[in-house]
Amino acid sequence: MCKILLVVFLIGKIISLFEFKSWISSYHTSFCFVLKNLYIMSYIFTKHAINTYAPDASGIYFLFDFNGELTYIGQSGQSVKLRLLQHESGSMGTCTQSAYWFACVETSQPKVEEKRQLELFKEEVGRLPRCNEIMP
Repeated sequence: MCKILLVVFLIGKIISLFEFKSWISSYHTSFCFVLKNLYIMSYIFTKHAINTYAPDASGIYFLFDFNGELTYIGQSGQSVKLRLLQHESGSMGTCTQSAYWFACVETSQPKVEEKRQLELFKEEVGRLPRCNEIMP
């Protein structure tokens, strides 16, 4: 699946994640996406997937709704896994708790990378991701 999406992105065809949502949710627990030339694996936002795939290290993470819309960009200087579990449990608010997919990238400078990703998103879309707008 990831190779198929990557190939389609590379040949310049525009793909809507919405087109794939039924297939993804029926047969797969993950999908791949390209965000500013960053190829990332994404997983269904469950405790099991977080515990299995999220790093217990510093990094940034992305939360998406069911349709694949990026709704939150966050960071953790200690453990992406623990921060995602906080979001999944609802202790960080209902906006991020309602995420359907997550993705993450380890980095030694999570605050710097989070700021960069938020700026890139705002430049591209004209606003911050939905949950970043309502969370401090």
